[in-house]
Formats: sequence, C-alpha cells, structure tokens
Amino acid sequence: MAPLEVRDKKMKRYIKVELVEPITVTTKEHFAWSTSFTSYLVRIETNHWAFSLPASEVRRRYSEFCWLRAKLKNHHPNKLVPPLPPRRFVHVTKFDPKVIEERRVGLGKFLQRVMRSDVLLSDAALHLFLQSDLSTEDIDKKLAQEMKPGLRKCASLPHYLLRSHSNCSTTSDTEHEPEPEQNSFSSDRANDDKATLTMDDSQVSTNSTNSTLSSGSTSEVDPFEFDFP
Repeated sequence: MAPLEVRDKKMKRYIKVELVEPITVTTKEHFAWSTSFTSYLVRIETNHWAFSLPASEVRRRYSEFCWLRAKLKNHHPNKLVPPLPPRRFVHVTKFDPKVIEERRVGLGKFLQRVMRSDVLLSDAALHLFLQSDLSTEDIDKKLAQEMKPGLRKCASLPHYLLRSHSNCSTTSDTEHEPEPEQNSFSSDRANDDKATLTMDDSQVSTNSTNSTLSSGSTSEVDPFEFDFP
C-alpha cells in the first residue's frame, strides 16, 4: 500500500506517512498474567521545515495513539481533532488479521488528517510522538519540565525538537523570537516627541492613543496559534 501524503503544491512541501509491519507481542506480568498488543512501524518522510528530521521510524501501539489524540484535544480545546478507528470490533478479537489491517489503515488516515491542520502540526507532542523513541510517559515528563507557569503555555516548537535529540544542542527560546527593531522605533518616537511641541491638546491625545495601539501589536505570539504558510 502506498504511503499517505500531505502535499503543499504551492510551497513544494510534502509529508509522507506510512504504517507498516504490524507485530503482535505477548508479555508476561506477575508470573501468571500475560498481555498482548499490536504495534505498528510509523514511517515519516518529509521536507517540511516543521520537522527536525527528514525521515524517521518509530513503533507505536493503539493505546499510544489514544494518548496522542487526548493530548491534542487538551492542548487545543477549540480545535476539532480527527477520530481514531474503533477500539473494539463486534464478534471479532482485536488480533484478527482483518481488524489489524483496518486499524492500520485507520491510524494512518488519522495522522494524515492531523498533519493537514497547521495548528495541530505545530504541537510539540505530535513531533515527539513521531520522531523520537520516547514513551508516552517520558514525553509527558519532558512537556511538564518545559512548562512555565505564569508565562507562556508552552515553549516554542523548535526548542522541544532540539531537546529530544541527544546529538543536538539546546537552544533557548529567545533565539527563535524576532528581535524588535530598536533603531526604527527610537527614530519614530523621537519624531513624535518633536511633533507634540507644536500640537494642541487634542492632537497630543490622539497621538498618545495611536502610540498605545501600535505598542500593543508587538505582543508575543502563542506558538499553538501559529499557522505555517
């Protein structure tokens, strides 16, 4: 089966996602009980700048996809998150070959629909899920460590991706934020100060209001609201 693809023809970007090689594993617990699950190899190939790696592979099971969907819904409560294939099927077990195949196809379509959304594509949890071998518990810990109560909701996306790979150096958030144009702002402020010397009271009040509005436009953008072009 050919990989699913998300393509931006105008910007010549693409994201190919493929779920292959389903493997059912049985593990023993407490010397008596055993549990079985099926994992899928998730392959990503892309030239989109939102990803830190052009190609990656990681094994994920259905319960981890449930974790990802819950995480996306929690991060973006006002955004519609695509559904997953059903957890249970009537009159058949989850290890039936037909069920495994239907689930494989459904999980691939879920990822494809998620990556069509610019907002969901910008989520750090999605990238750690797809391009790192961290467990969902470790991803939760990493996200919690980067949380800054009272400041932004979350660190910027590149910060997470750089920290998730041991061969990459850590980059501070400030390196990804645009620096204000000090010279332009200072010269405009100086011109405004000279102009107020010849303005009457009403003109001074108007100029002050405009200055307040222009300064409000420099507020920091929430990375979760950022749309890729």
